[in-house]
Amino acid sequence: MSWTRLAPNASPLQPYSRTEPDSLRQTCSRNKSRGVVHCLEVLSAEEIAVAIEGFRFLGLTDAGAVMNEAASASLDRLPLDEAERTETYLYESYGRCKPSDRTIAEAFERKLSAAPDNFALPT
Repeated sequence: MSWTRLAPNASPLQPYSRTEPDSLRQTCSRNKSRGVVHCLEVLSAEEIAVAIEGFRFLGLTDAGAVMNEAASASLDRLPLDEAERTETYLYESYGRCKPSDRTIAEAFERKLSAAPDNFALPT
């Protein structure tokens, strides 16, 4: 399966860009291993936005919502104890979504089966 074969009408994402699939995979793996906040610290704002859109496109709306909430949290502007509580809340919320590589692959396969023309190579 190639994550780089999204056609322009499949979502607002640009076709054939390695940024979108890489952002989604990086987001998932970094969130699982080091937490949502770490992900926000190492990905650019564009990569985070693309990952959120990718989650939504694949129907993983809960994961997209947690990432969107995390991106909007402005943890660096909160008092330390409130920032720590918010970080814990975001980490646990994302953990309940459990968007693993398998979950993402299954969601992709459902989208592909439902609308294969959205994933066609441009002519």
